[in-house]
Amino acid sequence: MNYDLSHLTQTDRRVYGPIQDDEALLLYALVRCLGAKTVLEAGGQTGYSARNFLAAGATVYTVDTQPVPVQGERHHVIQADIGYVNLDLLPPLDLVFFDAHAEEAQYRFFLLAVASGVIHHGTTVVVHDTGLHSQQFVPWAVPCGDRWAHQPEERRFVGRLVAAGWQCVHVHADDDAEPRHGLTILQRPRSLA
Repeated sequence: MNYDLSHLTQTDRRVYGPIQDDEALLLYALVRCLGAKTVLEAGGQTGYSARNFLAAGATVYTVDTQPVPVQGERHHVIQADIGYVNLDLLPPLDLVFFDAHAEEAQYRFFLLAVASGVIHHGTTVVVHDTGLHSQQFVPWAVPCGDRWAHQPEERRFVGRLVAAGWQCVHVHADDDAEPRHGLTILQRPRSLA
């Protein structure tokens, strides 16, 4: 099978808003491997990650407080705070991509979405910007040991999901001299028996 990855157009790994192309490639593969049909992204900016999810075959719901350009027929933009989005606008979600850098709002959405079934037992959650940088590349980064947390709110948010019983894997290159923002992938525990 051939995959059309022509939508991955960033030549510089030093991007600080959208996902980096290596991360986009991993997310593309994750959507394909999971067979994810419905994706919600919290935080959309220019629509770069939405284009990636669309290219992988998903229907995408982008929630952002700012306008986000619609990227295609299966892209639905909801201009709202993720913590107060109307859950009636959403189907059950196969994958949720948190990239809003708003710990409390994201956690509020998470709790409400779980209670309503929008996030269900089979939903995979991915949180962007959970890695560490080797130096302070941006003014808002905070020290974390001998590294710098690019988005400390996203790291705390992951901690809350893990405390709620979700299992995770961190996809980070924290020792890399170039900034790698990192992803954390979470699922509810499942028995493989």
